[in-house]
Order: sequence, then structure tokens, then C-alpha cells
Amino acid sequence: MSRSRLFPGGATYDRLVNEWRCASGQGMIEYGLLIFLASVIVIAILIILGPQTGSIFSTVSNTI
Repeated sequence: MSRSRLFPGGATYDRLVNEWRCASGQGMIEYGLLIFLASVIVIAILIILGPQTGSIFSTVSNTI
């Protein structure tokens, strides 16, 4: 049984499936870019605040 018989708009079905696949790939790229940007921001914050955080932990450790 052909797909056009199962789905009356066979060409429309194929187009929808193709667009969905393209859109899901685009969404994955966007999520990847967001994760990359978030990791760059976290690394920058750790580089900037790392020494200050280390000195706070050292002070607390020496006090105990």
C-alpha cells in the first residue's frame, strides 16, 4: 500500500516530515550554542572570582 493512499496528501506529508527534521536540527544547534555561551560565561566568572573565593576558603580553613 503506497503512502499516498495512507496519507491523502502524500507530497504534503513528505514536506512536513522534511521541515520537521530541518527544524529539529536547527533547535539542536541553538541549544548547543546556548550551552557553549553559558559555559564561557561560567569560566569567565571563575577566572575573575577564583582568587577571591580561594582566599575566603583559606581564611575559613585557618580560622577553624
